[in-house]
Amino acid sequence: TLSADKFEKYVGKVNRWARSLPLVFDNVAQELNLIAIIDLLQIGSGFRQELHEEAGRGASDTINFGCISLHISQTPLDAKGLQALTLGDISQHFGIPLFGKEKPMTRGISAVTVSEASRSRPLAEIIVGILQDTGRRLEQNGFSSFADFIIKMFGSTDPKFAFPDVADMTVFADNVVPAMLQHRGILIPCANIANKIKDGKELSLLETTAMRAASIVAAQLVADHANDSESGYALGETPVNQATLDVFWWLEGKDPELRAIP
Repeated sequence: TLSADKFEKYVGKVNRWARSLPLVFDNVAQELNLIAIIDLLQIGSGFRQELHEEAGRGASDTINFGCISLHISQTPLDAKGLQALTLGDISQHFGIPLFGKEKPMTRGISAVTVSEASRSRPLAEIIVGILQDTGRRLEQNGFSSFADFIIKMFGSTDPKFAFPDVADMTVFADNVVPAMLQHRGILIPCANIANKIKDGKELSLLETTAMRAASIVAAQLVADHANDSESGYALGETPVNQATLDVFWWLEGKDPELRAIP
C-alpha cells in the first residue's frame, strides 16, 4: 500500500519544508506574510462541491488563487490592510460568487427578479471574518503584519524555517488524508459511514472526528511498519513519519485521477 518510489518522488522535494511561490516579492517578509495568510486560510473543504459548481475550483485552489490575486493587485495585507478587506473584495479576488441565479417574484401587478445568496457565499463570509479578525489581533498585540509576528516570535527573517520537532507531529488530518487512506484500503470505515461517503452525504461531527482520528492511528501504523527492519520496505533519503506521510497523501490526493474520490 506504500510505494517507496512514489513516496520519494512526491515527498523528497518538500522534505526540507521549503516553500516558494511563483511571484515577485519586495523582500523576504512580504513573501513570508503571504505564505502565512495562505496557510491560515486552508479551510473550506466542506464547500468543495459548491465551489466546483459556482467557482470552477476546489477549496485549496480557491484559497491559493485568491491570495495570489490579492498580492498581484497590490492589496495591502498588513494588519490594517486585513482589517479593511470587505466581502466584495473576497468575492472578487477569490472568485466566489455572492449571489446565485435570479428568480422572478410577483407582488400584486408588479414583477421583479430577486437574486438569492450563492451556496458558497458563507465561505466568503468566513474568509473575510478570519482575515479581519487576524488583522485586529495582530494590531492589538503590537504586530504590523503576520510576517512581523512570525519573525519576532521565531527570531528569523528566513521563511524556510527548520523546525526540529516536525517529525514528531501527527498527520494534519483534513479531509484528504482519510480519503486517500480509504482509497488505498488502509482505512476501512463502518458500513454506515462508507454508505454516506459513497452517496455523497454529509458526515456528522462525530463521524468526521472518528475518520480523522482513525487516520492518525493508521498513519502511525504505516510509519512503524515502514521503519521496521523486518518489513522489507526500502527506506530512501526521505524519512517515513506522520509528517512526511501527510505530505505524501495530500499530494497524491491532488492527482487528477484521484481528485474525484469522495
